[in-house]
Amino acid sequence: MRARIALLLATAAGSVACTREPALRFEHIVVVSLDTVRADRLGCYGHAAARTPVLDALARRGIVFDAATAAAPTTLASHTAVFTGLHPHAHGVARNGFTVAAENVTLAELARASGFRTAAFLGSFALDRRFGLAQGFDTWDQAFDVDVDGNHEQMQRSAAQVTDAALSWVEREGPERFLLFAHYFDAHAPYEPPPPFDVSPTRPTAPRSASLADVDVAVRAQQRRTTGRELGVQKTIVGGLDAALLDGADGQTSPADEDLAALYDGEIAYVDRELGRLLDGLERKGLLRNALVVVFADHGETFAEHADYWNHGLWTYDTTVRVPFLVVATGPGAEGLAPRRVPDPVSMVDVLPTVAALAGFAAPEGLDGTSLVDAMRGGTLPRRAVFSEATQPVRVERPRTPATPWENALKAKCVRIGDFKLIRAPYLAREQLFDVAKDPGERRDLLRAGVEASELARAPLAELRAALDRFEREARPRPSRFDPSQTLETQAKLRGLGYDEGANPDDPPPEHTPR
Repeated sequence: MRARIALLLATAAGSVACTREPALRFEHIVVVSLDTVRADRLGCYGHAAARTPVLDALARRGIVFDAATAAAPTTLASHTAVFTGLHPHAHGVARNGFTVAAENVTLAELARASGFRTAAFLGSFALDRRFGLAQGFDTWDQAFDVDVDGNHEQMQRSAAQVTDAALSWVEREGPERFLLFAHYFDAHAPYEPPPPFDVSPTRPTAPRSASLADVDVAVRAQQRRTTGRELGVQKTIVGGLDAALLDGADGQTSPADEDLAALYDGEIAYVDRELGRLLDGLERKGLLRNALVVVFADHGETFAEHADYWNHGLWTYDTTVRVPFLVVATGPGAEGLAPRRVPDPVSMVDVLPTVAALAGFAAPEGLDGTSLVDAMRGGTLPRRAVFSEATQPVRVERPRTPATPWENALKAKCVRIGDFKLIRAPYLAREQLFDVAKDPGERRDLLRAGVEASELARAPLAELRAALDRFEREARPRPSRFDPSQTLETQAKLRGLGYDEGANPDDPPPEHTPR
């Protein structure tokens, strides 16, 4: 494997591999993924009602990126972007259920080639080994619980089980140098936080759990109120949004929406506790004294703010693509990394080159991401375009051909430059433009009628459009396909997780399944 990575790195760099090992700066690297966690629901990102003391303490000790954008608002495509430093239209994973090409070089492979033991502890079937992200990991622990109720299989495991598995591996293996990846899935629907997190201090009378069917009821109620139609979650995911849904969404919440949001916050609070237990366990063994800890979310979740009600994947509003991103370093490698907040827009494809630079790994050239180390040491990032691309709706996907090389070409995508963000959905021939500094909720589309010309003139619209044009032209995805031998099983299990991509739009929503 070390020879393969050396060859890949040499090829990417256009030169022969260097035989001298890089100077490694950390003994332990801990990478934590908070699935489906919006940045604005954490205390360290301004949510006053958050119960996230562990994450908030990490933020006080480390680097906080205030404007981090996920490369895609779906689990597998986004995680693959983090671990390869490439956008989906380069790494090739269109959405959940597709496969990660072996041609990709992952962070785990770089770490293993540098002498690290690599281990991952998964919370969701969406990252099942069969999809290929396990490449480079010595251990890929995915002992999911399987609850069958006649309607679907719920393939995941709780945050407590993920933490237990990770700490057991550390106790059992005790490697001198390791990269540990922990994936916490709990904030994803359905919302069933365990006690005491099932009772919200701000909504104590709210229900203590919400099934996928409950989420579907809330979505239908919003759609009926704003458009007079009830599509539900599955039909919207498969069929997509339209002008009536986009323009009708007014951001008004119902008591049901507020109950769901309270339960969502409870799930995050539970994950926060389990993250604390993981870090405490590592600290007790002295494994955080010379360590790099990276915490991020793969994507967020829209509540009732926009037309993609209680979903992620359909659009690229900040509710689904603005994510938390924290880095804490200790030991000699932490020199110059004083606690600070970085306001500049960054992308989650920047994780691999940043970790490689901090840890002393040799990283391949040709990445979409860039190292953020200078900004972490107080410098200013150069002006750049930051992108994200949606993974839904399924109906607009096109098979790869020379003329249409990328399945997701017609789906919504966005670019942010400075304070302005342009969203484009080719399947709707629709664009939206927002000043996210003045309008962080993305409620005022500057391309809608009634906007003063002087206000629109402040936006670098031509530059944003040119950047998206270039982004679309550059799509050269590596080989990937939906797993053909497991298609029905994969769709059923992903549907059970709330990922209804590929589902029959007329299927009823899944019934409640205990976590």
